[in-house]
Amino acid sequence: MVNYVSKFIIFCLVMLVFSSPAFAGDIYYLDDDSYETSSKNFGKTGDNWSAWRKCESFYEENSIIRTLTFWKHTARKVDTGRVSCRHLERDGTMEEGYYETSDYFFNMKSTGGKKKKAKVDLDTLTVGVKVRSCRGAMVDFKLLSMPADEIAALESTSDATGDYAVGKKRCFTAAGTPYKPDTDTLTCDPGYVLTGLKVNYDETLTGRNAKVRGFKAQCTSLHLTN
Repeated sequence: MVNYVSKFIIFCLVMLVFSSPAFAGDIYYLDDDSYETSSKNFGKTGDNWSAWRKCESFYEENSIIRTLTFWKHTARKVDTGRVSCRHLERDGTMEEGYYETSDYFFNMKSTGGKKKKAKVDLDTLTVGVKVRSCRGAMVDFKLLSMPADEIAALESTSDATGDYAVGKKRCFTAAGTPYKPDTDTLTCDPGYVLTGLKVNYDETLTGRNAKVRGFKAQCTSLHLTN
């Protein structure tokens, strides 16, 4: 009789734990279904590609790009750049506290650039990057994101949103005439999130800075289980 009572008590405790909020509701996670996009360039193709900066390489497999940072030297030139990744929580948000930052995409001789960062809200997940460019070189950038439930429902990334890091709205020709920047967007397929980036670039003649010419992305499938 005692054994039956003990087993019943253990059963009740287990059911209580698994019915708690920590085990309730939808659970989001990333699997090993990843792919690399083709390159998205801004009218010109650079001579160099950086190494990949993938979340699983410098942090963990279940993490997503949350920030993209460049040190801007001038409007069209950068010193370097990098990404940071955060853990994907069970509820489809990104971890609030801890994060890991990648190595730099490349290292130029100059170190005087101003830090400009694009990031997404922690209650959304990153699905792409959008760039403004002048004469084939990046002048502004932002990350695009959507709520996890919309991504898992395979909704189009055309509605993904984000804020530009620089706020650059005008370009100038070599003669000084202003015009609107070109825009290019690189997004993951529906159901996928951004977990890696690499940069196409040209070094300037002095070798002190670089002009960003394009990106490639790694995208990983987002899954939902009940």
